[in-house]
Amino acid sequence: TASAAEMGDRGLSDGSPQEMTKGRSSHAVASRCCHPFFSLLVAALAVGVAQLGREVLKPARPWVHVVEERVPTPWRDGALEQFVSLFPEGELRSVFSEYAKSLPDLRGTTVTALGLPGKRAAEQGLMAKHPVILIPGFVTSGLELWAGQECAGGQFRRRMWGTVEMVSMMTTSKDCWLRHMDLDGVTGADPPGVRVRAAQGIDAADYFAGPFWVWAPVIESLAQIGYTSSEIHFAAYDWRLPFEVLETRDYFLSKLKGSIEVLVSAKGEKAFVCAHSMGTNLWAYFVKWVSEPQPHGGGASLSWVEDHIDSVALVGAPHLGTASVLMGLLAGDAQSFTVLTGALGYALNAIYSPATRRRLLRAFGSAQSLAPMGGNAVWGDATSSPDDEEDLILARGLSHGAWLGMRTPTGTTAAEAESALAAMVAVVAGEIQA
Repeated sequence: TASAAEMGDRGLSDGSPQEMTKGRSSHAVASRCCHPFFSLLVAALAVGVAQLGREVLKPARPWVHVVEERVPTPWRDGALEQFVSLFPEGELRSVFSEYAKSLPDLRGTTVTALGLPGKRAAEQGLMAKHPVILIPGFVTSGLELWAGQECAGGQFRRRMWGTVEMVSMMTTSKDCWLRHMDLDGVTGADPPGVRVRAAQGIDAADYFAGPFWVWAPVIESLAQIGYTSSEIHFAAYDWRLPFEVLETRDYFLSKLKGSIEVLVSAKGEKAFVCAHSMGTNLWAYFVKWVSEPQPHGGGASLSWVEDHIDSVALVGAPHLGTASVLMGLLAGDAQSFTVLTGALGYALNAIYSPATRRRLLRAFGSAQSLAPMGGNAVWGDATSSPDDEEDLILARGLSHGAWLGMRTPTGTTAAEAESALAAMVAVVAGEIQA
C-alpha cells in the first residue's frame, strides 16, 4: 500500500473528504471552462490581445504628408502672380517679382509626389552647412513641472503642456492643472509654490499630444541632408511669458545669444534662423535686444547680427499681430487657446468655459505681443484708410478705417453708422461678386 507522501508525489488523492471536495470543485470548474460560450469568449479575447500586441510592437512608420490629387485651377496656377500683385506698384513689387522668377515651378505637383524637402535636397547633392536655429511659436513648446502644489504630487518634470499626460491632467484634475498653468496677471510670475518651465531640446516641440506633428517633418528633413542635434539648436521657451520676462526669469535671450555664438564658432559658418508664428516676433525682439547696452540688452556690437546670421525664414509671421488673439482675450475663443481638434477639442471646450479660457489667456503676458498693431498708418481712422478705393469707397462717403476700427466720425448717429456699414458691406459684396 502506497503512503500518503507517495500518493502526493504521484498526483493521486488519498480519498479524504477535503480531497474529494477539491476534486468535485475542480470538475465543476473544468465543466464551466469547457462550456462552448466560455470557450468562444476566451478565443475572442486572445485574438484581441494578439492584435493589440502586433499594433504595439509594430515599427514606427516614417512621417508622410498625404495630399489628395487636385485638378489645377486658375487661382492655384496663378497664385504666385496674384500674390505679387497685392503689393503696391513700385520697387517693392519689382523686388518680389524678381524673387518669384527664381522659385521652382511646382504647379500640378502634389506634396505626395514631392515628399519631404530634405529627401529631394539630398538627391540634388545638398548637404548640411549652416548651423540651424529653430524658434517655435505660441503653445507649441512643451512645459514641464519643476515644483508644484500638493495636488500635483508625483508629477515632477511631467509635461503640463504638450503631451498626452497634459490631456489626462486637463480632463481629470482641471482645477489643479489651471493652478499650475496660471500666472500672476500683474507681475507675470509663477503662482506661490509653483515652477513650470519650458522643456528643452528637440523633444520640446517635435510632436504635440502624441501623434500630432509640429516640427518633426522639419527636423527629419534636416537629418536627411546630414544634420544632427549637434548642429541644430531648438530654442524652446515658456510661451506664456512676455518677452522681457523670458530674459529676467529664464535668461532665454542670453542663452540664445550664447548658443548662436558657440555654433557659429564651431561650424565656421553663420547661422540660419527659422522662426514660426509668435517665434518670429520673439526673434525681432531678440535682434533689437542683442545690441542694446547692458543691463537692458545683450551688450553686443551693432554688427552682431551681420556677423552671426546668414539668413532668416519667418513662417506665418504675425508682424502686425493677429485678430484671433483678440477673440481669445475678449471672449475666451478656444481656437487661440488649444490646438486640439475633433471630439477631444469639443470636450475641452466643454470642460473649460469661455470665462476660464479668457482669464487664463489674459494672464499670459505673451498674448500682448500678438495683439494687432500699426496704428492709423495701417488701419486708418474714422474717415479714411490705406485700403480705401476712391471710386468705390470714398465716393460713397465710406471708409474701411471706420469698419476695421469700429469707429464712426464725430457727430454720426447710431442709425447713420449702421446705414454706412450696410452700404459698405453691399459695396464689398459687389466687388466679390464681380
